[in-house]
Amino acid sequence: SGGSGGSATAALQARVDALEGQVTALQATVQRLCAELGITGEMSPPGQD
Repeated sequence: SGGSGGSATAALQARVDALEGQVTALQATVQRLCAELGITGEMSPPGQD
């Protein structure tokens, strides 16, 4: 891969890391709410096995 765009790649990686953290927090919130509501917390979107 080319040597250009290193800072852009680092910035993108930082954004990905932040998004992954937000997704993890959302998953924990969904699981907690499902537990409180008595719903199984298995997230299985349609069309995915």
